[in-house]
Amino acid sequence: MGITQPAVSQYLRSLRGVSHSKMLLRKKDLMKSLRKFSDLIAKEEISEDEKLKMYCKLCEILRKK
Repeated sequence: MGITQPAVSQYLRSLRGVSHSKMLLRKKDLMKSLRKFSDLIAKEEISEDEKLKMYCKLCEILRKK
């Protein structure tokens, strides 16, 4: 995704980014989709087209929140 592990850690601890990030991480449907997406990327089991589709799905979930 183009960010470092320290950056992820800072986002999770609300040291970086917007303050409502923790609230979003508590949303079960968002986290389920995000975990699936990150697992597929890590295992290199997803095409570029599928990455874009899943990324768009995550955006749709966020817009509903």
